[in-house]
Amino acid sequence: MYVDAHLHIKNAVDRLADQGYPDEKTLVCASSCTLEEFEWHEAFARTRAGRVYLSHGIHPQQPLVDHAALLDSLCQSHRLDAIGEAGFDLFTPEYRTTLPLQRAVWDLQLDLAHAFSLPLIIHCRKGMDLIFADSRRLKKLRAIIFHGWPGSAIEAQSLLARGINAWFSAGKGLLRGDRSLIETVRTVPPQRLLSETDAPWMQMKGEVATHPHDIKAVVALMAHIRQISPMQMEGLLELNFRSVFPGTP
Repeated sequence: MYVDAHLHIKNAVDRLADQGYPDEKTLVCASSCTLEEFEWHEAFARTRAGRVYLSHGIHPQQPLVDHAALLDSLCQSHRLDAIGEAGFDLFTPEYRTTLPLQRAVWDLQLDLAHAFSLPLIIHCRKGMDLIFADSRRLKKLRAIIFHGWPGSAIEAQSLLARGINAWFSAGKGLLRGDRSLIETVRTVPPQRLLSETDAPWMQMKGEVATHPHDIKAVVALMAHIRQISPMQMEGLLELNFRSVFPGTP
């Protein structure tokens, strides 16, 4: 079974006009950052029983503190399977100016993930030092998925050594030849790996959008890097996904 641990289904459908996924051989976690997007995902999940898990968060690129009430409400009503994307994005000068707000929404999402025992999905660009600075708090969380793992293999190993229950999700950066990501997939404990597309984002050069079906190419390359068969890789990633989301049927 294929696993897409992070994608944006509504955005993918809007761009690709294709609702044929996930099929009966795919498990996904769909991420949203607006109520409209979440409610669309929630309705979509009902048509794919047991195959679509829902995350919602305050994205660091739009660190809107006034969205905290919505996130808290979704947690209180037990409508979420995970919180996120949460994290830090310091990739551009514009994003760096919002760092105080990014810190504020990061703190409240960590608190909610801890209070409701939900996995936290982390988005991080140029902010790994801030993640490490919160190691003690992250260690208290049930599970963490680093979406589109942006760090090194050494940093991944260091987070695990600190007792953080983390999984490192690889996407199309592998297909672009990202050496650091390839080394992470090759060397971290295999039970700590996940796969994703981030569809419709994370496009290759010349692509209009990433298609969720691209998960097959990602998993095939992960298998090649680990020197196992694609079927073995699929089974491993499925077990890992079920470790993060133990209620997975």
